[in-house]
Amino acid sequence: MLGKLFDKYKCDKTAKHMYDTVYEPLFEKHKDDEINILEIGVFKGASTMALLEYFPNAQVHGIDVFKRVAIPDTVCYGQERVHLMRGDSQNMAIGPRVRSTWGAIKFDIIIDDAMHTPAANMKTLHACLPLLNDGGTYFIEDVWPLESMT
Repeated sequence: MLGKLFDKYKCDKTAKHMYDTVYEPLFEKHKDDEINILEIGVFKGASTMALLEYFPNAQVHGIDVFKRVAIPDTVCYGQERVHLMRGDSQNMAIGPRVRSTWGAIKFDIIIDDAMHTPAANMKTLHACLPLLNDGGTYFIEDVWPLESMT
């Protein structure tokens, strides 16, 4: 079902990356739970919409620098359970900004789909891991071997 939703909203998480095969077995048990999800790297909001539909009781939060697409131009803008914030996930100030914007929230699922370099992944992990609930799951997408990035 998750793969069909990714396809419905035209994001690259199925055919190109096959993340649905990784995510669905882990997500299925929480499908109807009231959970908080943080998606780092929203872009046009396609995967945000898929997550919103897959998790009917979840609050889906998104952080992005929103340089390529403005917040009001995302397909998820204005959805009742979607919360978007402009911010740099690599900056250690992101945690305090999240708390000042969304309160003392902890996330059950965090998906890093932002800048896809090892250095950026490490900075984002360091800055955002404190926002993860105990027992939560943190995913880093599009991790490539260093030799293939040159």
